[in-house]
Amino acid sequence: MPSLICGVKSCNYNNENCCCISSIDVSGERATESEATCCSSFCEKDGSFTNAAVVPNYEVDIKCKAENCVYNEDCICHASGVEIAGNRAECREETACATFCCEQ
Repeated sequence: MPSLICGVKSCNYNNENCCCISSIDVSGERATESEATCCSSFCEKDGSFTNAAVVPNYEVDIKCKAENCVYNEDCICHASGVEIAGNRAECREETACATFCCEQ
C-alpha cells in the first residue's frame, strides 16, 4: 500500500496532509502528464463536516485508471509513495497525481 501525501487542503478528507478514507480513485485514462490525472475521490469542504477528529491514514489503497503510468498494474498503484496536488482545488479536475510517470 503506498504512503499518500495529500496537498489538497480544500478536500473534506484531508487532515494534516493525509487522507482520512481507506482508498482513493485516480482518474486519467489517457494521461501522458500528471496534470491530466485527478483524484476522483475529492470532496470539497463545505463547512458542515470535518475530519479534524479522524486519525489520518498514512497508507491508502489507490485505484488508478491512468493506464500510461509506470506505477499502474491492473488498475492498482504500486508506487511506494504518492502525492496528490491541488492546494486550491475547488473541484476534482483541479487535483492531480503528482507522482504520475508516463511509460516511455
